[in-house]
Amino acid sequence: MNFLQNEGAHYDSKKAMIICQMSNFTPGVLYLYEQSQMFKQILAHYVSRADSDKVIEICQQYSKEEPNLWVDALWYFSEVYNDGQEANTLLVLEGK
Repeated sequence: MNFLQNEGAHYDSKKAMIICQMSNFTPGVLYLYEQSQMFKQILAHYVSRADSDKVIEICQQYSKEEPNLWVDALWYFSEVYNDGQEANTLLVLEGK
């Protein structure tokens, strides 16, 4: 991970992403997604793991750059909706 974060390191980010994905190195993949502004992929990662708190966190963190993250989050919460998700669903509807 230090290599990826080293500003002096010269590497092809696409090849690095492929290597991280093939190695199941999730922190590296997420870091490279962020550096490439692939915010929908970051959200998809947490949706696939049903991590509702991180879904909200990612929307809050990156919604200025990618406003449609809230739409994707609403879709996710509509599919997993239960009483425990009511607060998260309302938060998504408010777009905060």
